[in-house]
Amino acid sequence: HSYYDGCNMVEGLVNDLEIPTIGIINGPAVHSEIALLCDITLMAEDAYIMDPHYAIGGALPGDGIQIALRAFMGIKRSNYAMMFNEKITAKKALEYGLVNEILPKEKLYERALELGEQLASKPRISRRLLAQTLRMPLREQIAKELRTTFGTEMWNMLALNVTHDDAFEKMNKE
Repeated sequence: HSYYDGCNMVEGLVNDLEIPTIGIINGPAVHSEIALLCDITLMAEDAYIMDPHYAIGGALPGDGIQIALRAFMGIKRSNYAMMFNEKITAKKALEYGLVNEILPKEKLYERALELGEQLASKPRISRRLLAQTLRMPLREQIAKELRTTFGTEMWNMLALNVTHDDAFEKMNKE
């Protein structure tokens, strides 16, 4: 179920939601692929992004985070971040192109509503076509690799005899 539901969730965000989307990162973001794959991403000033897959016993990042990081940070930066569990601050996330705006936490939802209202003021057909057009590069990358890499990640966890619960418990201790 983790594989099937996980793949469908990531694919659905990019392929099935035919409206512009706004993601919010309001605190520590470990599985940030959903917020990052949104068309617009807002982040709290004190939040951070990190991918601990590999740092936690050698698990592989294959559930979509690798696609998001690579698409927005570039190959070298994303490889480094995933290999060494880099803590990406809000300032770095903006500099790297992971997020569009940094705000105080208490202003995030207000700003998201403001942006949403601006987007909603345009004709429905325009919003729908805009979302499809802007997501084309992500659609192609997700179609090309998500199901294979997510399956590889799960096989790797099985080979390491690690469950998601074990990984999160270990992460919380570090």
